[in-house]
Amino acid sequence: MFRAGLHSTMHILAITGLVVAMASCATVPKPCATGIEYQGRSYAGNAAYGLLGIQAASGVQAVRQVSDTLQIYLHQSSALCMERERGTLTPEDYLEKRRALSERFAQFAGFTKQAPPADIRATDAALYGETVAAFDPRQRLEPLQASMRVVTADNRVLSDGGVLHSGDRFRIEVDLSRQAWLYLVLKDASGELYKMYPSQAAGGGNPASGTVVIPEDGMLTLDKVTGTETIYLFAGDRSTALESSLEEIGTVPKSPKIQGMLASAVRFRGVFVSKQDQVSTGGKSVDALGQAAVVFRIEHR
Repeated sequence: MFRAGLHSTMHILAITGLVVAMASCATVPKPCATGIEYQGRSYAGNAAYGLLGIQAASGVQAVRQVSDTLQIYLHQSSALCMERERGTLTPEDYLEKRRALSERFAQFAGFTKQAPPADIRATDAALYGETVAAFDPRQRLEPLQASMRVVTADNRVLSDGGVLHSGDRFRIEVDLSRQAWLYLVLKDASGELYKMYPSQAAGGGNPASGTVVIPEDGMLTLDKVTGTETIYLFAGDRSTALESSLEEIGTVPKSPKIQGMLASAVRFRGVFVSKQDQVSTGGKSVDALGQAAVVFRIEHR
């Protein structure tokens, strides 16, 4: 009996010890990865640079801008790991913050694949840099909805690609869901560029909010040159790169450099647009994160 009891006790203790050991193993967190997570893998150092297709030693300005932002992601990831190990972050909070950081990085990586930094022209470096800066994980991107309507003299709302004729009059109406810096440029059928907003002739200034009518008083009138009239709208954070380029319109109204810049601005800032609709009642609307880009065309016949 004594031996049996001892054996039973030892057996119970062994099982208890096993349970405690198992519980202990269950509560020990897995080592955290200091690299940035992307598509289920952790990237650090040269692997992270290779992921974005850049060389750390490159002298190209756009590559340096991407490289600097990548370092911020790696630092943020490493800092989260240190916080978890110090106990200032719970395992749950750590996983949530790391997930959010990885999602932001995935957007950044997607942008660099669409617009590789090594391919960016020197003339676009400032504009590209502003977009890269918006991907900084410390920056807060606020949702922005922007819609644009072209309204004729008889209050008809034109659809994107709609037809107007020489002598027809119209105004442009922009709705912004929150305060933002607004830039509006018109490229007419002859290729000339006009800064529509902000401008002294159209009225208004930045930052803008609510409904903006351009021009503030009166209407715009189509001339006799037929073709496609293109309206470019950019809204979001202030862009010194756009402002600097748009100042040149008054002196070089057909500048190929500025026309190339407008195409680049649509490409770079358009990456933040998550949804774009042709409004059933006319006009065009976009949902964006931080930055919005809209292109509206009028067929002038």
